Amino acid sequence: MSPDVIDRYEIETKIGRSPISVVLRAYDPQLARHVAIKRLSFETLPDPASRAEYERKVLLISSVNHPAIVPVYQIFDQAGQLNIVMQHMPDGTLEDKLKNGPLSDQEATLILGRLAPALDAIHNAGCIHGDLKPSNVLFDENGEACLSDYCIPEIVKAFFPKREWMIFGPPGYLSPELLRRESSIHRSSDIYMLGVLFFEVLTGKLPYHANSILLWLFNITFFLYLI
Repeated sequence: MSPDVIDRYEIETKIGRSPISVVLRAYDPQLARHVAIKRLSFETLPDPASRAEYERKVLLISSVNHPAIVPVYQIFDQAGQLNIVMQHMPDGTLEDKLKNGPLSDQEATLILGRLAPALDAIHNAGCIHGDLKPSNVLFDENGEACLSDYCIPEIVKAFFPKREWMIFGPPGYLSPELLRRESSIHRSSDIYMLGVLFFEVLTGKLPYHANSILLWLFNITFFLYLI
């Protein structure tokens, strides 16, 4: 496999990065369209139970269909790397838009009016988003907001036998019970994150400023230990 090709996809450029993943823009010559590929690197799945849980989550992700959710075209793991192939969203992220300050009440209401039903669709499919933040709200060619990266925290945790130690989610958006480790992530956690996101869209800032640096250091150290 050429470094410039993943499966059948021709890699064009890197469009995003996080401590555990990279997002690439690629071209699919088979269907003549551009796609985005999110790549997460891990060791081989540790046991058959984790493999079964991983495959169950992949099927759940593939089953979700809503106009305000970024479509997932294909998910496959290859040589210890999980590849999630999605529709390419050319109009940037909500994070990009917030760099210019808070949005108007009308813009914020339109965005929330799209994201809330999308979140319902994710929950009704048996998934939890778990990572709601401005960088995971993408805009299509018509400027319509769409949710991406749903269920990825659950996919990631399926790779690790010690996942009970992991706190996954965006610092500043996590609900108090998650930060206190009193609960695992569930639907109410997503609803809390959506409320924080809406607050940020209207005000340009987060409602609370916890010590997020320590949480990031903990998670990064934990990921490095496992991979």
